[in-house]
Amino acid sequence: MVATYQHQPRCLFRQDRPGLFTDNAAAAGLARATVNSLAFGVRFCDYDNDGWLDLAFANGHVVDNIQQAEANVTYRQPSQLFHNRGVAAPGRFEELSARAGPDLTRPIVGRGLCVGDLDNDGRLDLLIVDAEGGPLLLHNEARSGYHWLSLRLVGVRGNRDALGARVTLTADSRSQVRQCFTDGSYMSASDPRVHFGLGTATRSDEIVIRWPGGHVDTLRDVPADQQLTVIEAAPRDTALSESPMKP
Repeated sequence: MVATYQHQPRCLFRQDRPGLFTDNAAAAGLARATVNSLAFGVRFCDYDNDGWLDLAFANGHVVDNIQQAEANVTYRQPSQLFHNRGVAAPGRFEELSARAGPDLTRPIVGRGLCVGDLDNDGRLDLLIVDAEGGPLLLHNEARSGYHWLSLRLVGVRGNRDALGARVTLTADSRSQVRQCFTDGSYMSASDPRVHFGLGTATRSDEIVIRWPGGHVDTLRDVPADQQLTVIEAAPRDTALSESPMKP
């Protein structure tokens, strides 16, 4: 996903085969909804834990008096949230900004955008930098009822933060792949924990962790709705439950 300038739709590049990508923003329902804003921060995040990655944007122009030069263009702009429609419409997104609360749509000079479960309740929150004000901390209050798992990876043979580790989780015969990283959004560092939305699944059948150094750990039959710390190449009983899901 690539953030773009005013009057340019965001770019969603789908990999057709190794080394070949196609801009799929229009077919995904993102082009028309994003063409009238200027985006900086952008992150994929499963905000409702349904197992499909959604999209969040931090928007704001770079010219503080742009409204004097262009009609219907403002310096401060609302942020945007797009819901991945999943199996209902594969590959398509629906904008939910107007239904996500007044704080999300309050016009700001959006720049950095970070994602993380700040209160360990199993729901990913957003932190957006406003270039002309205090940061915008958006607490996730979605009540989807879906399940989740969060992994804090501790590297031993490679880097301690396990950056670059690739995690594949399988639950209810469906696999998801996530990578341990903090970057990917303009001047931002997000929560390094690897978060999975599980939908209606109450446990994962298998979690395969491929560490940066090449070692592979496998966890099986892990109950949902908890935070785990997983240490590279350690016995299974060292995967610690940190925080159960809050009521």
